[in-house]
Amino acid sequence: MRAKRLRRAIEESMLPTYELVLDSKEETRAMTKTLENIEKGSQLMLKCTMAQEHFENLVFRANNIEVGQGNGLSKTLTIDSFSRTHIGMYECGATRKTDGKYHSRQMRVKQKRD
Repeated sequence: MRAKRLRRAIEESMLPTYELVLDSKEETRAMTKTLENIEKGSQLMLKCTMAQEHFENLVFRANNIEVGQGNGLSKTLTIDSFSRTHIGMYECGATRKTDGKYHSRQMRVKQKRD
């Protein structure tokens, strides 16, 4: 069982990874970037990360539904086979400790056109 988990961890570390990072020096409003041309059936990871000393209550959402696995500092969504169900808006957000404002970054994920 341990070997299987280790093998999966190694495989996941080799996947293309796209990360949204919350930086306390940036604007609080959501900034959106677009991830295009994801091929159907491809594997990838989407990651949401924050600096612990500046934020709390991390959330990672896909089309307003919480997704991802992780600890308090980051959440990761592993997509084993990209399909139309993975298309949409992904949001990484948390509350900034200094002023209590919600701080977020967004990524619009699009499938490669046939």
